[in-house]
Amino acid sequence: MEQKRRIWEHPWKYKEGFVIALFLIIIGFAIQYNTKNITVININWPTNILIIILFAAIIITLATFFRSFYIVKWLGSIPASVSSISTFTILTLLMGFIVQDHSANPEFLNKIGLSNLTHSWSFIIAQSYLLITLGLVVARRITPINLNNIGFTLNHLGLWIVISAGVLGTGDLQRLTMDLQENQTSWIAKDSKGNEIEMPFAFKLNDFSMQEYNPKIGIVDNNTGKLLHNDGKNLFLIESGLKCTILDYKIELNNFLHESGYVMGRFEQVNDIGASPSAFIKVTDTKTNNIITDWISCGSFRMPYKSIRIDSLYSVVMLPPEPKEFKSKVTYYTKDGAIENAELLVNHPINVDGWEVYQLSYDDKMGKWSSLSVIELVKDPWLNIVYLGFYMMIAGAVFLFFRGKKLKTD
Repeated sequence: MEQKRRIWEHPWKYKEGFVIALFLIIIGFAIQYNTKNITVININWPTNILIIILFAAIIITLATFFRSFYIVKWLGSIPASVSSISTFTILTLLMGFIVQDHSANPEFLNKIGLSNLTHSWSFIIAQSYLLITLGLVVARRITPINLNNIGFTLNHLGLWIVISAGVLGTGDLQRLTMDLQENQTSWIAKDSKGNEIEMPFAFKLNDFSMQEYNPKIGIVDNNTGKLLHNDGKNLFLIESGLKCTILDYKIELNNFLHESGYVMGRFEQVNDIGASPSAFIKVTDTKTNNIITDWISCGSFRMPYKSIRIDSLYSVVMLPPEPKEFKSKVTYYTKDGAIENAELLVNHPINVDGWEVYQLSYDDKMGKWSSLSVIELVKDPWLNIVYLGFYMMIAGAVFLFFRGKKLKTD
């Protein structure tokens, strides 16, 4: 009868790996708790590159001069790698389940760093554990150089680069905003704290434009202001021929004006700044057959809001139209004398002197008549290194796939 292996008996397996990983995380929580929630500051250039070089040097030293030590052998084993990757992944997933904001969480979660995970000691320790185990795995397989090791090395070394550059490079990430007024040129951006920063280029807003969806219509409770639901649906898009029923009320659209103004008790089509959508509707109470016809409008910064009061309990309202697309036509000027025209859209950035420039927002009160456009400027000098790591991982995976097919065929 085979004797059951006790924990910590050689060779160590997955059980020891996860115990070590859990112990390291608990140490991280303890450090965070006892340092009064002092978070790890963002590490920027050149400290981050020095830390990466230091990690690489430690791994090379361990793999070269201490490879016969049992702990070094184990750190380069599959159980150690699996436990470190699992721990790092779990902490990363927790960021999606726990709001990363101190004000939104219980005090205990704040004290152990779960409200600001990427700056917590547990995250730093988990990342360090992963980089060491992953690095030793790569060092073990990088030689001899042969077809069996190339794909494995590309895949795992690429992952090492992605994690080290992706996390340690965040300190060099710059995310700024710039307010642009029509026909004015600006070279001053602001960071998240409102500090002004002079940029090496300037932007001039030539025109801001927006396309909107048609507004939606619904019925609200006069006392609570909440929308009534009809089989889970509470809003209906205003479009030609609209007929909808919400609870006992049937709503029919008779006329819709995209841009209108309130004149002598009714809405008329106008082409002016601040003109608001309006609709002439018929509301029928299917229980009493009582019929009301009148205008409703969501209003604007210039035109009045108007609803239809059905009875003492409910009113029909029109919600402000949602933006479909908004964009800015700009001219930008660089220090080397270049002058370029461009169009900025959401999620369609342009590159200016290494900065990704995005359309971000506008003056909500003015809507499509906004003369203000807010753009976002993002610079991440480590992004190309992270991409390199991803390309290595993809190349390694493709290599292993075709290598595996060839071996199977042979």
